[in-house]
Parts: sequence; structure tokens; C-alpha cells
Amino acid sequence: MIKKILVCSDHYQHPWWPVYAGPSMILSPYHYKRLMARWLFPVVIPPIALEDDQYEQLLDESVWVLFFGWKDIDPVHYGEDIQHPVQRYTYRDRIEMKLAQLAAAKDVPIFGICRWMQLINVAFGGSLYQDITAQGAWTLVHMLDPQHDYNALAHRVTTIWSTYLDDAVGTQSFYTNSFHHQSIKTLWSWLNSIATSADWVIEAIQHTSKNIRWVQRHPEVWTDYSPESQHLLDRVFTTYFTR
Repeated sequence: MIKKILVCSDHYQHPWWPVYAGPSMILSPYHYKRLMARWLFPVVIPPIALEDDQYEQLLDESVWVLFFGWKDIDPVHYGEDIQHPVQRYTYRDRIEMKLAQLAAAKDVPIFGICRWMQLINVAFGGSLYQDITAQGAWTLVHMLDPQHDYNALAHRVTTIWSTYLDDAVGTQSFYTNSFHHQSIKTLWSWLNSIATSADWVIEAIQHTSKNIRWVQRHPEVWTDYSPESQHLLDRVFTTYFTR
């Protein structure tokens, strides 16, 4: 049976990424194919504000929510002025934080990738490094060139034993891609860090009691090159996020 999921994806076009060939509000065929192969029908949330009861109805009809994509989080959401260059989309931030808060309140499972690991943290009171290079928060390469290095290995990630990520990928240490210059600074109290890089940048988090799980890397476009990414998505789609 086909199950409906809500998807918050990129609402703008990447000219250097061929899967984004159509209008900016449409999920790419690449991602439709991967989701539909697992009998999951994605309903893409447009970048317009809805009423709370409209979001709640969508959440009631969905088995889980998937967040993935790009863009920075506006520092205004965690009480800071812009100190370093950011690609902000404040209106989109507000829409997606609202959806994340409502989904969490209704115990709808959430899985997030990259930007949305940072967004869920900020949505509930955490903060970010605006630029981890400029602020001296890292020593490894975390921002590869997405146009040329999408399948490149950036650094090693180490998971904490006996967490969902350790269980899903089948190993406590593996290499990953990396395309971010912001990262979590202060973690929301109900979230746990479950994986880090060697320079202690947080690479994965999970909620202490709810089915909310996030990763910093992009496993959804790396499954052909990374068995760990394939194992993670298989487990996410078939086991973790069902209701």
C-alpha cells in the first residue's frame, strides 16, 4: 500500500545539479523515483504559509515528514545578528520551523538531512555556528564543491554505539560527503548528538524520546557510492518511520 509523506525540499533551482531541471517548487524526478520505489508518495510543501489546521490535517494524513536540502538558517532565529555571509531565506525558515514544531507535537516521525538538522535544533531553542571556518569551530573540510565533488569523500564520521545510526549503517566509523558551512553550536536539551567528525562537529542527532532523527550529510544522493548511505535510507524508509 502506498503511504503519503510530507516533504520539505529546496524551493529553488540548482543550475549545476541536473536533477533540478524543472520548476523550482517541484521535487526532482530523482527523489520521486527513490521514494516511490519504497511505496512512499511525497507531498511537497510549497514555500507559502498555511494555517495551523491545514498543516495539522496534512500531518494527520501522512506517515512521516522528510526534510532535506540547502540554504542557511537565518541567525535572527537564534537571536544573533549576521556576523558572516549567509544565504538566508527567512520566510522559508519560519514555515518549516512551524511545520517541524507541529509535527513534533503530534508525534509524527521526522527525518531530516543537512539544513534541517540545523533547523530542528533552532526551532526548539538551539543555536548554530554561522560559519564554522570563520569562527574556528572545525579543522576538517566540511564544505566540498557541490558542483564537482558531490560523490567525493570529505571526512570520517564516528557514531555513538547502540543508536539508530550505528544500527542502521552497521558500523561505528565511515567516510561521508559534506556540504555545509554552518553547524550546531548549542544543542536543544531534548536532542542528543549521536555522531561527530574528528574535529567534533555534530554530524547526527536524535530526540531523547520522539521519533525525530537527523543527519548532516546527504545520504539521499550518495547511495550508489556509499553502502552506509544505502543502509541508512533502507532502514529509515522501512523500519524507523512507520505509523
